[in-house]
Amino acid sequence: PRNGECDDPAVRNGYVSSGRLKVVRLFFQVLCLDDGSNPAAMASDVAVQVDSLNSNFSHTGFRFEYDLRFVNSTRHRFLASFDDAEQMKSIYAVDPVRQLNVFVTTNAFCLCSYGTYPWNPAALTAQGGIVMTRERFYPQSSAASSLTHEIGHCLGLFHTQHGVTEVPLCGNCYEAADATERDLSGDFCSDTDPTPSNT
Repeated sequence: PRNGECDDPAVRNGYVSSGRLKVVRLFFQVLCLDDGSNPAAMASDVAVQVDSLNSNFSHTGFRFEYDLRFVNSTRHRFLASFDDAEQMKSIYAVDPVRQLNVFVTTNAFCLCSYGTYPWNPAALTAQGGIVMTRERFYPQSSAASSLTHEIGHCLGLFHTQHGVTEVPLCGNCYEAADATERDLSGDFCSDTDPTPSNT
């Protein structure tokens, strides 16, 4: 299927940690102007963001470790289009097979952040990873939850409305609001309650 297989507990549970931590390596690329000024985040912001991420995922068996570099590129400090973002990732991604590249910049074209789903053929290439817009990164977003949200996408989590309106009614992945066996249907990865699509 285009978006991967729907939730199968037998497959999913095989990946659940058996008491040991699964370490996920992150590589933060913080964009700056050509002269090194106006970084999209400070090193201390990244540290707080990762602490929040580890706290949010503490019950899952995942632990996040990171490296960080500042990239001097006025052209990519303020992205004007999705194509600019893809070019930035092509130029600066580091070892995407072994770590998740997180680019912190400003997306002037949508003011949003986005992660790559694991079933996307680009997931383990330079075109994978996460683009975090400054407006959704700590301390601008004081809850520091946007990175947690995008990491969830990279791990295969959909929004909770998936499995309701975009799948065939009564198909294998459809999750009715009154479904009694939600562990076998719905959002492809976790048995969250279904909700209608909204902004």
